[in-house]
Amino acid sequence: NEQIRLQRDAAMHQRVDAEKRRIGIEKRLSILLEKVQENDDLIHDLKQKTISLNKEKLFLKRKIDLFENNVTDVIFKILIPSEKIEYVSPSVVNLTGYESKDFYDSVILFKDLLTDQYKENLKLYKNNIVEGNIPECGDFQIITKSGKVKTIRQHFRYETNLKSTVIALEFLLQDVTEHD
Repeated sequence: NEQIRLQRDAAMHQRVDAEKRRIGIEKRLSILLEKVQENDDLIHDLKQKTISLNKEKLFLKRKIDLFENNVTDVIFKILIPSEKIEYVSPSVVNLTGYESKDFYDSVILFKDLLTDQYKENLKLYKNNIVEGNIPECGDFQIITKSGKVKTIRQHFRYETNLKSTVIALEFLLQDVTEHD
């Protein structure tokens, strides 16, 4: 009888321990399921936000495309001091005869368009450009791809970093007059 009682007590302890383990596992599983649900909710929210952002991006791209295709003025953005062209609006073809990609492919194309007089002025003003000390508006002449001389008015805007160092120059180019 003693042996049966000991076996029964041992079996009872095993059942109690098994029940405690089961309850502990169920609690951990419940916590994990909550975390999975939270992650699923976050993933769902991120998907919704991504869809929304993609719609906004498409909308803005359409607005920019519409703007770019209906504006005759040319917008350039040049990084300073590298003089790498970051952006050229598509309307540059109407002004110069060259495509935007031509300017991206050749950093010096813009300089090559300048008449000799303005090429010399550009050399003189190079340090002033880097320092941000040139007038916000000015006129110059270019020779287009077809050989026409055009007078161009440019409006400058400097972009600076947190240390107020000029890092880019954006300008708007307008065809003021055309000469034969």
